[in-house]
Amino acid sequence: MKQEPRVLVTDAEHPSVLATCRGLAAAGYRVSTVAGERFALGHWSRFSEERITFAGPQADPTGYIERLSQVLRGGEYDLVIPGTELSLLPISERRGLIEPYARLGLPPHEVVLRALDKPLLQSKAAAVGLAPPKSVTCSSAEEALAAAPEFKFPLLVKPARSVTRMNGRIRQYRAQIVGDATLLKAAVGAVGVPLTLQEYISRTTIVSCAAVRVDGRMLGLTLARYARTYPPQVGIAARATTIAPPGHLIQQVEELLDQIGWCGIFELEL
Repeated sequence: MKQEPRVLVTDAEHPSVLATCRGLAAAGYRVSTVAGERFALGHWSRFSEERITFAGPQADPTGYIERLSQVLRGGEYDLVIPGTELSLLPISERRGLIEPYARLGLPPHEVVLRALDKPLLQSKAAAVGLAPPKSVTCSSAEEALAAAPEFKFPLLVKPARSVTRMNGRIRQYRAQIVGDATLLKAAVGAVGVPLTLQEYISRTTIVSCAAVRVDGRMLGLTLARYARTYPPQVGIAARATTIAPPGHLIQQVEELLDQIGWCGIFELEL
């Protein structure tokens, strides 16, 4: 009797991967989870049939992919899903060690890099009518401090990429909200350059658009309005409500994906 397909999901430490396990199991997949710690959230899910623990990609991304490849060689897996950008970057870079043993469903690596480039994504989004709040990209700390008077405090300081490879390690940078010029200088140092200064809009509605894009078609499209985020001011969804997608928005999202050449799983926050 043919078994249901098995999916290996990385970064099981993260709450989003716990939700991924539930969704995959509900769709009839057998789920295996990979995490850097034994007590990861995804490992505790009753929907994870196999729990694999080894060091994450941050300190040694090359070794991480080699260990992941060994796991895939030793089992029968149909698909690998990177749970976050932390593993997405090294998996995409060294996909030659993954794809002989399981499918990835990722576009070419240069497309992955384009999708992770925030300034590029902002410009492409603006071109299709999905412009972000007022923003300026700065290539140096001096440029950022000089541009700050164009904005009212508080404002957002956003990295050019949330995740990047530096000196053989994977580094993660998070957006910061700053309330004055002194805090801005510290945030610029923490986020690094290039960076984006962006108008901070409080009490705004964030909408998440998620789907799978295959052969130019969007499958399983879901639109959700955030009711609560964590951290409260600049964080991921802690509670959301699904809503009906307006037709014009679907068209704009499709145009944006065409602009960057994306195919596979995606999620956009609008």
